[in-house]
Amino acid sequence: RGLRPGGGADEFETLITDLAGGDRTIASRLSDWQNARRDVTNSADPAQQAHAFAQKTAALFFAATWARIAATAPGHATRDDLPRLAEKVIAGDVRLPG
Repeated sequence: RGLRPGGGADEFETLITDLAGGDRTIASRLSDWQNARRDVTNSADPAQQAHAFAQKTAALFFAATWARIAATAPGHATRDDLPRLAEKVIAGDVRLPG
């Protein structure tokens, strides 16, 4: 239900867009997420895709959060380290445990 238009997934898209601040990689990953959302929503048995979709959702949120961290890094004491780590996270080179 939350994936249908007007549900929480629409709010999630807005959050990701806000966090990304125009980052093109995040925009591309959001597009992939939107396609997955459509596939799950249109599936006769969405439960089969639920786990993979939840992982994709978490990974996108994680990457978008790091895009925001990278954008604020210039004012941080470790400003040289944060953008480098953020680049890896945004690209999907850092995996979530589990």
